[in-house]
Amino acid sequence: MFNFLSQREVQSAKYPGVTFTVRAMTEAVRMRMMTRNAEALAEVRRVQSDLDAIEHDEGESYSAEQKLQIVNLLDQGELIKRTRIDPTYVEFGFVSLSGMTIDGVADVDWKTLHERGPEELYQEVVEAVKADSQMSREERANLESPTTSAAQAGGRTDDSIAANAGETDSTSTETAPDTIPQT
Repeated sequence: MFNFLSQREVQSAKYPGVTFTVRAMTEAVRMRMMTRNAEALAEVRRVQSDLDAIEHDEGESYSAEQKLQIVNLLDQGELIKRTRIDPTYVEFGFVSLSGMTIDGVADVDWKTLHERGPEELYQEVVEAVKADSQMSREERANLESPTTSAAQAGGRTDDSIAANAGETDSTSTETAPDTIPQT
């Protein structure tokens, strides 16, 4: 019988004898966390877009104004990450701490760890939860695999819908014909 462990214990690299427990990141929890972080992630993408938009000729130095813009944008992105995204990871993934008290309190919740605990330990928890919440290489590869749905094969097709995978040779090395009208 398979026993799924919904939590794992991690030894602190910075604090000998200190362990913390993190929750296994299931798809349901991952999706709730991503939904909670959606606005912050959109802001990070905006900051990245603004960084990408800074004009720069290869081989030339940035102007003082551009350097200031870059620093300000990098600071904005880091602030969003540290104040909104990372705390959400810890809120969803941190379970418990052992081998250390914070201000004499042994039963530490994620908020106490974040607000009053050692920064190095908090960052270890952030990294452990993030590592568990990221899809593995196998999971990412599975996203690119053909569907395994039970949809009936042989349904309606026309020139705007691809043929069913079961009716074609998907291992062919031929490339599709160019369908863009030539002018």
